[in-house]
Amino acid sequence: SFESVYANSTLNIDEQFFAERIEVKNTMLLNRFTHSLSNNTNLAVDFGFLEEKGSVLGSISRGALEFGQGATTGFIGSKLDIHLSDKSLFFARASYGITSVDQSTASILGNMSTLKSYSYLVGFRRNALFFDDDQLSFTFSQPLRLAGGTATISNAVSRNYQTNSFTMAYNNISLTPSGTERDFELAYSIGNLFGARVQFNLLHQINPGHSKHIDNATSTLLRLGSAF
Repeated sequence: SFESVYANSTLNIDEQFFAERIEVKNTMLLNRFTHSLSNNTNLAVDFGFLEEKGSVLGSISRGALEFGQGATTGFIGSKLDIHLSDKSLFFARASYGITSVDQSTASILGNMSTLKSYSYLVGFRRNALFFDDDQLSFTFSQPLRLAGGTATISNAVSRNYQTNSFTMAYNNISLTPSGTERDFELAYSIGNLFGARVQFNLLHQINPGHSKHIDNATSTLLRLGSAF
């Protein structure tokens, strides 16, 4: 099968976060080919592009450290589903993107190279483990991470007060994060427990935010819901 999706979104950020009101616009075109390798195995391949105005790979920055005014990303991805039984599923996801950044004229960051990024996820899900309407899943993933990219930082190192001119220095830096975040998540849900839907998640993050200087973090989520 073949699917094609076009999406457009706008996000407004008010003045409490930045000195000015910011409007972020995203436009995405996604194409997906899906093929059944067997009765229990499906493989899908994605390709498309993402056009951003006001953000770069979802990050928003302004002023002297503005990352860019926008970006264009071409990406490919894959999706694999293997039904081990009527109740059990193994799944895997992966994506890779190449981003061209619209340079900012007001930032000390310049000469931004092409950015490369990737992410992946593998997991297992089992339905009807203890009850007819419960579900248990475990996933291991790496959120989207820059795998390559450089920029130049310009800064003044001296000043001539007679001519009021500055001597500038230009340093080339790597934009690759210092660490690699890896997430382990365990989730369990029951569709109807005395009339309520119950969901529990346990998440452990190694190097959150792809920074090796941030301690590992563990968090839990309990969600209750009921129709009325």
